[in-house]
Amino acid sequence: MSDGGIIQEVPGLKATIGFIKSIKEAHFERKISTFMRTFHSHVLPEDVMVDFRIRFEDDKAYRNKVMDVITIYNDRFIEDKKCELFASLFLAHLNKKISWDDFRRLSSVLERIEYQSIFFLKEFSKPDQNGFRFSRNSIRNDNMPYLFSAGIIEQSRL
Repeated sequence: MSDGGIIQEVPGLKATIGFIKSIKEAHFERKISTFMRTFHSHVLPEDVMVDFRIRFEDDKAYRNKVMDVITIYNDRFIEDKKCELFASLFLAHLNKKISWDDFRRLSSVLERIEYQSIFFLKEFSKPDQNGFRFSRNSIRNDNMPYLFSAGIIEQSRL
């Protein structure tokens, strides 16, 4: 029996699946809209934007690569704020502040890290009064399990 047959036989299953799909599609549309709104709210230098548009329109492999990455990551993010940060990473790549490989690595980190831990990392990276950026005492925090699971920091034997 095919899946279509099962859906027809179980009362309410077809409606439930349709409802779930509509929620998922609406959530994805909102995330893509957030990404695009953030992307377009920044002004790229004219030459950077022209170069990007030409390459995007003329190079099918490049266009597919960019669209795949933008679509897949935005789909994976739960928080809309991550879509904003992702757009900022893409803009940094277009402005040649980070390479494509760095953009992909940072996007992967963004995907795996708990959103609230991003702000902890920012604080964690500031030098303390002795000039040290990282110390054993500065990393004792509720965010640590998220950073370990995201692969951002390693646990060592102290």
